[in-house]
Amino acid sequence: MYVYSLKEVSLIVGGLPLEEQIGSITITPQAKRIVPKVGVDGTVTISVNEDKSCIVKVTCMQSSQVNAALSGILKVAENSPAGTLGIVPLMIRDRQGITTFAALNAVIMGWPEQKFEAEAGDREWEIFAADPETFVGGN
Repeated sequence: MYVYSLKEVSLIVGGLPLEEQIGSITITPQAKRIVPKVGVDGTVTISVNEDKSCIVKVTCMQSSQVNAALSGILKVAENSPAGTLGIVPLMIRDRQGITTFAALNAVIMGWPEQKFEAEAGDREWEIFAADPETFVGGN
């Protein structure tokens, strides 16, 4: 029997552990790593795409303190020369398994869309991760 819990997934951005109050984390590669090409005679050639970059989407409630932490990192980026101080390490790890995602160079891409309605809503942050190391394992 296996057990999965989002509460056992570590999210660390810029050295700040943001494990509480996360609704979801989605990691989307920006390119296929292996690209096959089939010739007219049926022969296949594969090319290895060196682009390992990913977009990481972090969703949390608008009341979550995660918003304040990510806002602080983005503000530092906006107020530093060419945004260089906004380039931070990013790590995601399932502590009940062996799935890991780590990038030394990640940057928050901008402010989340904000809605103010009768009920609390979500905020979705997008983080660009350059050249991450990824391992998808079970738990």
